Amino acid sequence: LSELYAANKSLSTFSSNHYSKLTKLDLSENPISTIELTNMPLLRAVRLSETLIHSLDASNASNLVELEIKASPLNSITLPNESSKLAWLEVSFSSLSHLPVQQYTNLLKLEAAGNQLIDIDIRALTKLRTLHLGSNNITNLDISQNTLLRCVSVYDTTLTDNAKETLDNYASEFPLLDEITYTKATAIGQCGYDPYTPTP
Repeated sequence: LSELYAANKSLSTFSSNHYSKLTKLDLSENPISTIELTNMPLLRAVRLSETLIHSLDASNASNLVELEIKASPLNSITLPNESSKLAWLEVSFSSLSHLPVQQYTNLLKLEAAGNQLIDIDIRALTKLRTLHLGSNNITNLDISQNTLLRCVSVYDTTLTDNAKETLDNYASEFPLLDEITYTKATAIGQCGYDPYTPTP
């Protein structure tokens, strides 16, 4: 078995011992509170959104390309140790206050809206195309090295006027970036739209 899709199956536990050959795993929308990824070294895509997971250790998942864990109580995450293939990291609407991503230089998509981040260093992520950091406590954001960005969503942040002006200047200089989005997206296709966005 190389792919397991078990979203919304009322699973409260999952034992990885019998799934060492898995490359894709989807356990979203299950009341799972812990998961061990160590026994699944071939994993390339993991989806754990709307679970009860507080802490995730993916340090040994060196083949991981996509990791999604949104709308969960996640407050601690350890990303792969090795020179990582990680290209998509989606951790929005969790409880993260720290997200060290600077070593993940293959990241194309970083979604971390709705957390408790105060700052984040993305300067080394020169391949980054999509950046969602809305609803965080970020006051400054340096995108000077992220020239391939297509979408930047920073709604409901504490960005200073000076920081917003700097971001807007980069938006006018970067060839693929049309605008910086300071309002919450409400429709599919809009920069920053996320179906997991909590409704008031």
